[in-house]
Amino acid sequence: MSDLPTPILRVGTPAAAQYLGIPPHELKELRRRRRLAFYRIGHRTVSYDITDLDAFLAACRVAPIGAKIKAVR
Repeated sequence: MSDLPTPILRVGTPAAAQYLGIPPHELKELRRRRRLAFYRIGHRTVSYDITDLDAFLAACRVAPIGAKIKAVR
């Protein structure tokens, strides 16, 4: 067994909002409008996968004029 720490794969609303650089209430609005994938555990607990946050950021990227963006697969 390795003594390396397990990487964090999911984060809560405050950490996800900070990761995206937006206030938590905007993240909640994105979640309400189903613009962002999330996990609901039970009635109140919500978490976000880091890879989903990265994909959301990539989808929001605006390229400079004349630049080509590689498609993210």
